[in-house]
Amino acid sequence: MIVEARQQMKDLGGGISGFCKALGKHRSLIYRWGARNGRLKDKLPLAKTYPTRISEVKRAEVITEYANSHGLAGGWTLSALVGGISASKAREIIREARPYIVTYMRKLEERLKKNHYEFLNPHTCWSWDYINIWLNMEKMVLQILRDECSRHILNWAITSVATCENVTRLISGAIDKFNIKPLVLKRDNEGALKADMFKAFLALKNIIDLPNPPNYAKYQAHHERGNGDINGMLHLYEINPCTTYSEMRDRVEVTVDYLNNTKPRMKFDGKTSAHVLASVHMASGVTVQELIEEIKKTEVDLLPLFDGKNGLRKLHRYAVTEVLKSRKLLTVEMEPWQDFGKKILYNHKGEALNQLKLFFD
Repeated sequence: MIVEARQQMKDLGGGISGFCKALGKHRSLIYRWGARNGRLKDKLPLAKTYPTRISEVKRAEVITEYANSHGLAGGWTLSALVGGISASKAREIIREARPYIVTYMRKLEERLKKNHYEFLNPHTCWSWDYINIWLNMEKMVLQILRDECSRHILNWAITSVATCENVTRLISGAIDKFNIKPLVLKRDNEGALKADMFKAFLALKNIIDLPNPPNYAKYQAHHERGNGDINGMLHLYEINPCTTYSEMRDRVEVTVDYLNNTKPRMKFDGKTSAHVLASVHMASGVTVQELIEEIKKTEVDLLPLFDGKNGLRKLHRYAVTEVLKSRKLLTVEMEPWQDFGKKILYNHKGEALNQLKLFFD
């Protein structure tokens, strides 16, 4: 009977399924055909295989859990979180949906960078940044310390490099000059300022540290626009190889005086930065210790939402922003759909349901 079935399979084709049909036996009940001496192998029974069908609801649950874990959850973790699905199927679903999720996350990052931050009181936040200038064919650094509310340049210095020592000296000089300390220092994410020495300096002065996100120049939008004005006014001096250090200092001093006391600001209805700094009231009834305690509490509450690479740094930045907003010290013009406490829901294709519609409008 087996020989006849084998011959029939050769004549008609159909592989193992045709062979099973010729025998009149179900595929799951026979063994693999050895094709040697007309015998069957003793082991390896054929499994009864049917493709596993995953419902769209289950697929959407897997994709949602994967996205809300910031892409860190694996197949085994997803199968345990969702339930009723194997790890291999979970990995298969993620492989299919990953292009949609990656595209969404990239566009989400671009939309986040369009937020506009505005501090409402002078001396609430000082921001530090620097621009590169050329002096006698040598690259130098012009460090600038601004008040975020009034755009007033509080202090500046020309140095060879931006080290922790000369940055702390610049900030201390502004504190002595105005006899006041800011609540927050927003700074460029410079490698030299990551040292424990700089953090200890801010802790000693009771100033909250707020480093910029990497590769996000618009976070320092006021600084970037002001630096553009300075670059334009120093351009002729930079291209002159015979410019001396004293001449460059004089030119920078004239530029800073113009930006502080002469240039009208459209944001302030034509008023100058110096006028706004002197006339607008400072924030009252707010202490740094209270802000620090609220920031730490907010970080504890939001910690599960900011895991992954650079999660703690993002968490600190977001917590500082939220606390300042709640204290009416900062306004942030955000996109209406942004809510870090709200999980993203996805359909079975990997498209975000509760944010995608507004997201692409």
